[in-house]
Amino acid sequence: MCSSWCSMLRVSAFLSLGLSTVVTMLNQQARPGCPVLPHFWLLWVENEYPYLPLVPVHQPFYGPLFSRLSFNKQDVPVKLLKKDNLKAYTLEQSLKTELISLEQNLHALLHAIYDLIPLVTKEFQFWPFPKQFGYERLYTSERAVHITSCHSQDAFVPLMATITLGILVLNDREETFPDVTWQYKLLNQTGIHPQWLEAIEESAVSNLMVP
Repeated sequence: MCSSWCSMLRVSAFLSLGLSTVVTMLNQQARPGCPVLPHFWLLWVENEYPYLPLVPVHQPFYGPLFSRLSFNKQDVPVKLLKKDNLKAYTLEQSLKTELISLEQNLHALLHAIYDLIPLVTKEFQFWPFPKQFGYERLYTSERAVHITSCHSQDAFVPLMATITLGILVLNDREETFPDVTWQYKLLNQTGIHPQWLEAIEESAVSNLMVP
């Protein structure tokens, strides 16, 4: 990754836990035996961003979906555009197209998940999405492309964590869907290919065994 993602968290500090359930984060009382730090009882999760404790500590960009995000600042592919005496720089088109497609599919999955579960509180907020950091735009320098691409890359991490939170809740509430699995409902709602959802389940989004 371009830089330590923790720098995006500003003054707040969060923990990444490989828990098999998310109930402790959402309920007023923790389950017996759940790991709890005495000075961080129910204050270590903010209502606005309850998914931040699920941000992976290590590089999460692997597998068929997310490996395209595995670039460093110096490796960002930049394309120079010329017209008359004007120059502009932008992210290389094939990578840009892949990132646009990935983000759109993640948005579709995210909204389908949160349609299935009335989650958390009215204070809940999404972290700024990758597109908001400008990886699609034209710039006057290569350096600007490098910086915005890295910021956009970083923004995929909380987006992934938001989906992780939703999947944990869906797994915890599996009994809510007695006739069909939540995976089936998501496929029907989004039109995403089954292999794509399978790749999500094999990625850092669902694999909490990898910190």
